[in-house]
Amino acid sequence: MISSTRIDQKIANHLFREIKFDDMQYVGSSQEGVPRMACNDLDVMLCDASSIVLWEWPHQKKGKFVVAEQDSTPPMYLRLKVVDKQSLDKDFKNIIDHDGYLKTDDFIKFNEKKDFYIDLNSKVRQGPSTVQMCKSGLMDIGDKSMDVVFCLKCQSWPPFKGDFFTRERPNNWPSPELLEKVKGLECHVVPVGYPGSELGGIVWRLSFSIAERALITEMYKPYAECMFALKAIKNKFIDYSDSDKPTPFCSYFIKTACLWKCETFRHTDCSLMDLIREVLDWLIDCYQHQCLPHYFIREHNLIGHLEERCDSVKGKLTEIKRDLWTKVLYSIDGDETYEWCFNLLGNEFNINRDDEMWQILRPKKKRNQSTTGHGTPESPKSYREHNQRNLL
Repeated sequence: MISSTRIDQKIANHLFREIKFDDMQYVGSSQEGVPRMACNDLDVMLCDASSIVLWEWPHQKKGKFVVAEQDSTPPMYLRLKVVDKQSLDKDFKNIIDHDGYLKTDDFIKFNEKKDFYIDLNSKVRQGPSTVQMCKSGLMDIGDKSMDVVFCLKCQSWPPFKGDFFTRERPNNWPSPELLEKVKGLECHVVPVGYPGSELGGIVWRLSFSIAERALITEMYKPYAECMFALKAIKNKFIDYSDSDKPTPFCSYFIKTACLWKCETFRHTDCSLMDLIREVLDWLIDCYQHQCLPHYFIREHNLIGHLEERCDSVKGKLTEIKRDLWTKVLYSIDGDETYEWCFNLLGNEFNINRDDEMWQILRPKKKRNQSTTGHGTPESPKSYREHNQRNLL
C-alpha cells in the first residue's frame, strides 16, 4: 500500500512544477525515521527549474545552464556562472551580478515570490533555508514549522567527490548495492556561503540531502537508535541554536558522526550506551582537534571556521558523556515516543516490562498506535513508514 506521504509528495510535485519548481523533496530527520521528539520541524527542498548546474563549460554555450566554479573556497562551496543569459527567464536574469554570477539572497527572494500554495504566517532566514510557520489549503501539513530550502539541481555528482565511492569500509557499510543506489541519486546546490567569506553573496554550497536520506534509512539499527538518542539529548541539553552564526553544534554534526562510525566501527559487541559513548568520544576528539570531516567530501572540515568556540562545545559534550543515563532519561518528551525510548532503556538496563521500575517510568500507551507487538517500531525504516501518515 502506498503511504499517504508518498501520495502527498506526488501531488505536491505536480503542483510545484506548474509554478516552475522542478521537484519537491521532504528531507531531514522527519524523513529519516527519527522520532518526533528529536525533530524540530519539517525540511523541504524546492528545486528551481530555471537552470541546471554543470561541472564544465558545454560545447554549445546556449541553454538554461550555469557552470560551477571552484577556486580558493572550501571544497563544498562554489560559484555559479551563467552560460547564456538570453536563454533565462526574464525575472531570473535579475539575480545575476555584473560578472555573471548568481546571487544567493536574490535567488531566495525570487523563489519566495512564487505562489506555492502555502499561506505564510512568518518567515525567518536560517542558513540556506527559510523557516516558515505555515498552513496549506491543499496539503495536510497542519500548523507546523517548515524549513524550506530553494535549490538548483546538479547535472551529476561533482567530479571532486574524493574517495567516497572507493574508500575501504571496515564495517562493510554502505554495501556495494547501496553505494550504487546512492550514485544514481541527485545532488543539489543551496544558496548559502562559507561563514566569513568575503564572496558570501555569490557562494553556494553542495547538498547531499537525498543521498543522506537513503543512507540513514538503511543504516544499521543500533546506529540509527544512537543517532535518535543523541539528537534528543542535543535538543534538550545543548543550548546552541541552529540559527547561531556560525553554528557551533547542530544535529547535522550528529548525523555526520553516526555515518562515519557506522562505516568504520563494528557495533555488534556494544550496548546502545556504549555506542552513544563511542560517537560522543569521536565528536569530542573532532572538537579537540578542530576538525570534523564531511561524510561525502572528507576534505571539507565542517567546523574549520569555529576556532575558539570548539572548546565550549567540547565541554558540553564531555558533560553529557559524564552523566549519560540522566541525560538520555530527561531528554524524552511527553508524546508517543516515550514508548520507543523506554524500550531502548529497558533493553540497555535489562528492565523487564513486569518490573516495578518499568511500571513506574513507562508512559500510558496511546491508543490506535500501529506498531509491533510491544508498541515499538521494529526498525528505523518501519518507524519512518509508521510515522509518515502523521508527518504531514
